[in-house]
Amino acid sequence: MKLRWIGLGLAISLLSSTPAIAHDQLVDSSPAQGEIVEAGELQITLSFAEDLLEIGTGAQIVVSGPADNQLQNNGCSQISGTQAFTKVVLDEPGEYLVGWRVVSGDGHPISGSYSFTLINTSGFIADPAFSELDCENPITDIGQIETEQNPDPIYWLLFLSIGLVAAGLFFFLRPKNGSRGNGPKGQD
Repeated sequence: MKLRWIGLGLAISLLSSTPAIAHDQLVDSSPAQGEIVEAGELQITLSFAEDLLEIGTGAQIVVSGPADNQLQNNGCSQISGTQAFTKVVLDEPGEYLVGWRVVSGDGHPISGSYSFTLINTSGFIADPAFSELDCENPITDIGQIETEQNPDPIYWLLFLSIGLVAAGLFFFLRPKNGSRGNGPKGQD
């Protein structure tokens, strides 16, 4: 009897649980969304709510500019705790798009983008010998960074499988028809 109550409790807890679909999120950026910054060597810094995982080429920041959406860096970035960052040298005034992809602490890639405006009142000219970070998989097009808005289908499959396991436990542990009644079998 005790085993049946344990099985019923387990089935109820499995059926009432939902998978965690929340991922880490961007909480701050520098330059910020819509900010106006002066031309020069800039450090693009993205701050997240939780620590990021440093997995190979999992952290990428791409900056594209106003001139034919020309790529301004190779997409490589560094990770330090909750921050991802890279340096760029920008001199052409206009709107710049920052696209990013990182691996959150739960192991899932998250991505997004935002824009800022660059002005050049000082007449700064970018150094063509500026050294970008080296990486195994440089990005050649900002379109390679996809923004993830919906949870992976694997979460829904996981939830469905948990429900099936709970139903199986319920049917396995339920009382059998022949177990009630008149005492041990074989006795008259």
